[in-house]
Amino acid sequence: MVQRTEQARAASKREAILRAATQLMLREGLRGVTHRNVAAKAGVPVGSVGYYYSNRDTLITTCFESIHARRVERAENVMADPPAPADAQAVARAVIDIVSAGHPSLLMGFFAACVDAYRETGADSSSQLKRQIAGTAELLLALLRGTEFSSTDPHEAMAALVGATILFSHAERDPVAASERAVIAVLR
Repeated sequence: MVQRTEQARAASKREAILRAATQLMLREGLRGVTHRNVAAKAGVPVGSVGYYYSNRDTLITTCFESIHARRVERAENVMADPPAPADAQAVARAVIDIVSAGHPSLLMGFFAACVDAYRETGADSSSQLKRQIAGTAELLLALLRGTEFSSTDPHEAMAALVGATILFSHAERDPVAASERAVIAVLR
């Protein structure tokens, strides 16, 4: 019984660290993901971060893996109740929902973290991100197959989403609405 309680506490602490690191990554970029910042946000001792995640690259890689797992879950949810095949706005919203892992307001942070990861982390992290981008394209392809927009290249839809998010985030406009319009333009 004591061992199960300790295992549950350890799992809870590990999850709190991952959640805190992911939130910092999406709000502050990778520069915000330090052992000290993560520990403070998670409410754990600094040493716990290093105990559960051997180094910063491992923690960051795990953050990206967690986001991608949520992206797959969102795709499964969307596919369980797909948008109307001819409804470009609903399809665009589904694309944004999948790419953002259900958090459209955090898209800019995610894209910035990806750019940071390509610059800062090792080849393993970069190749993992490339695999996740390819996996996201496959999820979008599955979504688009059931619509009249099936000839749309999912990479073009993602590019429109990235470009609009970045451009309109800096223009102090609503990047989600702009991203939706950009994806709709690619669908047509």
